[in-house]
Amino acid sequence: MDGDALRSVRNAFYLGLYPDVAKEVAQLSKSDKELQTWGEVYSARAQLALNPSNFQPSANAPTAVQAAKQLSLFLTSDAAGQEQVLNTLQEWLASPDLSKDVTLQLMAAEVFLANGRLKDALAIATVDSAESLEKLAICVRGYLAIDRPELASKCVKAMQDLDDDDTLTQLAAALLGIYSGGEKVTEAAFLLQELLEKFGPSVPVLNSLAVCDIHQRNYAQAFQYTKQARELALKQGGKVTAETLLNSIVCLQHLRKGADILDKIEAELRANYPAHPWIAKQNEMKESFEKHAASFAAKQ
Repeated sequence: MDGDALRSVRNAFYLGLYPDVAKEVAQLSKSDKELQTWGEVYSARAQLALNPSNFQPSANAPTAVQAAKQLSLFLTSDAAGQEQVLNTLQEWLASPDLSKDVTLQLMAAEVFLANGRLKDALAIATVDSAESLEKLAICVRGYLAIDRPELASKCVKAMQDLDDDDTLTQLAAALLGIYSGGEKVTEAAFLLQELLEKFGPSVPVLNSLAVCDIHQRNYAQAFQYTKQARELALKQGGKVTAETLLNSIVCLQHLRKGADILDKIEAELRANYPAHPWIAKQNEMKESFEKHAASFAAKQ
């Protein structure tokens, strides 16, 4: 449901202004049961984003809320925990009744994206996506992940046709601009600055602005955005996001900062996001290096 009645709720959620979500939900019409259900879903997702371990949905909570919990578990679990989440979601998606739940579809697509199962993510997100900004936004990310910007551009155009002013539409357009590079990065930065001025600072927007400056080699300014994103996340009572930590590492490397601070940030990333793809890649490279080093040493 992407209607105007939920706009303020969705704005707060997608901008990462999670403490504001509950306030906006409280303003929704009490007589509209469907609206209240969607409000409950966004409230749950906001709480999970802030403190995933502290939120336990009741046994009779809507499928949408249960699905949101699964996404949260996936993002904060080790490999074994992630496998359990995947099995649970696949079981739910196989159910003729549960599989129709739109939020379950969205959460499953998000999990598949995070797991690198891009084909599966797109297969879910493209179902009845023509009227769903949220599904189209997932398609944008999925198509960019497989280097199909022309398909991502079509999805952004579809989002703009549905609602050009929607925050999710502007975030998707900015993401496409960042991917495209060159002058498109400058256009993306303008879009993000507009969101910043309209709604105030938010973690996703600050992270995206940092990436824009990294593209333009403005590493000092990019690092300032990562610092703001870090401070805001902690102020909201949540964890520093993986994107903030990774952007910080990139900035500090280019700014030629010492290994101590880089090691500290990487340790934080490993502790909070043990199954993140970046961590997996670093481990793979380290193992490969050690293997070849040992092989070289044996030949000496």
